[in-house]
Amino acid sequence: TLSCALEGRSPGMLQAVGVDNWSQFAGGGWAKEAFFANTKAILFSTSPGVEFQVVQQDFFTIPFEQLLELTQGPIDVYLFDGPHSASEHYRSLPQVIDALADTFILIVDDANYDEAILTTEAAVKHLELEVVFRRDISTAAVAGTSTPESHGGWHNGVSVWVLQKKPQLRPRDSAAVSAAAAAAGE
Repeated sequence: TLSCALEGRSPGMLQAVGVDNWSQFAGGGWAKEAFFANTKAILFSTSPGVEFQVVQQDFFTIPFEQLLELTQGPIDVYLFDGPHSASEHYRSLPQVIDALADTFILIVDDANYDEAILTTEAAVKHLELEVVFRRDISTAAVAGTSTPESHGGWHNGVSVWVLQKKPQLRPRDSAAVSAAAAAAGE
């Protein structure tokens, strides 16, 4: 999914950080090997020079400051394609909220699963984020409906959101804000 978001980008236009420890897959080895083979085949052949890193650890153990260092600033697009239990989906957005830009795109993979959407909605409400845009794309086989996108067979649906932080939720003391203030001479 991440490779598709990066495909066709020009060097310097985009940088990406993926986080995965492949713990959801028995043994993990085959999934990790497939990920790197697919990334190399798709991404590096269509988008040479795009900066791409993979942090191989549990997503929930990474402090947001480390993500800001890796991405060299706030994250504009956040894709969650991890465990789909209610608790993990709910925790995923608060885990990175301080590393996200004031206005950002959230992509939730496997959105055909009710838990994925219901817990994302709950996290958005809890964090008091403004929903600027939302589009849920369900695959017809599960949802029982047909959309133009469903014929392409996006695996288990996807939900795309544009979210905006309210001013009181924007980080005031993070390293990124301090660095920006220093750079601006404040």
